[in-house]
Amino acid sequence: MVAIDTTFLIDFYWQESPRHQIVVEMLRKWISSNTKIYVYYYCFNEFAHVISNPKRFETPYSIKEALQIADTWREMNNVQILFPNENSFGRTITWMSLYGLGRNRLNDTSMASCYANEGITELITANGKDFEIFNVFKIVDYNKTQVQNS
Repeated sequence: MVAIDTTFLIDFYWQESPRHQIVVEMLRKWISSNTKIYVYYYCFNEFAHVISNPKRFETPYSIKEALQIADTWREMNNVQILFPNENSFGRTITWMSLYGLGRNRLNDTSMASCYANEGITELITANGKDFEIFNVFKIVDYNKTQVQNS
């Protein structure tokens, strides 16, 4: 089961990203092989927040465009959007405490908790270090173009 991080969405739509072509090829492969892609709901919020930021991008997307992109993904047949539940919320609290994580790690921990709760085995990200601590996924860090077994 394959899940993506927000970085994947940003790199896919930010065509000047040095990682753009890598994620385009990954998505093409998944679509052609009918691979189901899991996305934590908050990835779309984070994506819209980042991709519409004029301080980060010379020509940012409008918030309306970013939300239309999220809606397109929501309608894709091979995409399943995941939401937290009581179990994943409990795991988030446990992991935050167990690993001594601060407020800047809350969203990634919540995402990882939800993915772990759903049985996700592979996480695609450009920030593998953010998820290594949890030791529950095979992390494909396409920023490094290598696979790390956690």
